[in-house]
Amino acid sequence: MGLVQGVLDADTFDAFADFAGQTWPDQPTDRDWLRWRYLDAPGQEMRIAVRDGEVVACLGLRRRQWVYGTEVREAGETFAWFCRPDLRMTGLGIRLMKRAMADVIPLIAVGGSEDTQTLLPRLGWNKTGEAPTFVLPLRGAAIARPIQARTGVPPMLSTPLFNAVGRHLLRRTVSVPAGGTVVPMASLGSDVAALYGPGQGTDLCAIPDPDQSRWMGGNPGQGTHFALYFRVHGTLVGCAQMRVYNIRGESSAVITEMWSPQSDAAIWQWMVGTVVSHVRGFGVDTVRARACHAPLQAALRHYRFVVAATQPLWIWAGRKQTPPVHHPHVQFDLEDHALLPLAERT
Repeated sequence: MGLVQGVLDADTFDAFADFAGQTWPDQPTDRDWLRWRYLDAPGQEMRIAVRDGEVVACLGLRRRQWVYGTEVREAGETFAWFCRPDLRMTGLGIRLMKRAMADVIPLIAVGGSEDTQTLLPRLGWNKTGEAPTFVLPLRGAAIARPIQARTGVPPMLSTPLFNAVGRHLLRRTVSVPAGGTVVPMASLGSDVAALYGPGQGTDLCAIPDPDQSRWMGGNPGQGTHFALYFRVHGTLVGCAQMRVYNIRGESSAVITEMWSPQSDAAIWQWMVGTVVSHVRGFGVDTVRARACHAPLQAALRHYRFVVAATQPLWIWAGRKQTPPVHHPHVQFDLEDHALLPLAERT
């Protein structure tokens, strides 16, 4: 049988789960999680290439509304672009990408493997910015392994030293603006859409989808996913959502979305500081955030976050010229590691 392209469904799920186990050894193989992540997500489709009943390549495609230049329009975000390890360099994955490029315009992607970053410009994608990842260590376990690798100091020495001294040096007081209140939410609702739009501080930004936000918190029995609304004198001025998870023995929190149309540094510092204070209660080792937007970057640095990595931001605009992007806002809400099983509160 020849190669067949399609979309993941109940009939092909078992073959996809086998493919995932061969291709992503560091991810969970639990089928309930795989089904939730790749089959049940609203606004998302997993495009697959099937040969002789086996999935041999995949490409994730998520559709939602974006601020794109001076307009709001539907765009696609690509993710999880993989080919089975023994079939790499055969062009199977490129066929999936070319079909997506013909079906959806524009497409947006962040980072990717070395192969991805080589292939995208060859396929006509344009690099339009950078997306730095910021990291804040909260407990000694977050820095023990890097310190041991660089200096040879064992974790049994570096961890208690950081816990006793370092976290106090990193802690900063959260300043609440006059009339400021924080409202915990289970997820981001449709009311936050008023914070996003052309002329509100960004020219490339995904508008949170309430169904997708609820889905992110809908993996039962694995901890918690939560959101915060920030109001000043009753008016919504910003929002954030977070997730806590375990990966490779490290408990981490990731800020999957944080936005305000305000440029006031005090607002951004209030939001970042509140989130950091909130996730400390989960006993996490590390907090991560992706930030392209200058006010958010400044607030993260204010709370001692440091840049750990930088990923390119890519756009496929079809035959049209890619619009100039001066103020992108792209975060972590689609990253697989931010959707892994959650750490329980300690």
